[in-house]
Amino acid sequence: MCFGLVIGWMTCRVHKDAKPTDIKWLAAMIGTVGGGSITAIFGPGDSNLFGGYSIGLAIGFFFRPLFVRLGKSLGIESVN
Repeated sequence: MCFGLVIGWMTCRVHKDAKPTDIKWLAAMIGTVGGGSITAIFGPGDSNLFGGYSIGLAIGFFFRPLFVRLGKSLGIESVN
């Protein structure tokens, strides 16, 4: 479910922008799907590795604005 939320949000964001698709979005989507695929294919069959990957991906993706704000308050500059 977390994996689907991230992919769905990224796809919606790309289609929502009226400008041509930026190559960074395409690379991010390929990296996200590729990471999930590699985790599911090469991980042990009885582990929850893909679930952990999906939850970690969703936390990092949806809480990024909070992390950026926290970093700015601590004097750490982020790369946008």
